Amino acid sequence: MVTGLAIHRRGKEVIRFLDLMRVCGVKPNAMTLTSLFSACCHAGLVEEGLGVFDNMKSNGILSLIYNIMDA
Repeated sequence: MVTGLAIHRRGKEVIRFLDLMRVCGVKPNAMTLTSLFSACCHAGLVEEGLGVFDNMKSNGILSLIYNIMDA
């Protein structure tokens, strides 16, 4: 879903979808986050993308993904 929205440059919807995932307790994986940043880039939502990245760093999501990728 996130990738489809990203391809069609619907960055704000991707961010809302990520918020919905968080509310439902679904953790994003590496592909989801890659699509999220791609959508932000294509839609010109650089500040929003940086905000999401900072939020992921502070909540430990990035370290979790790095651990999965190293396994």
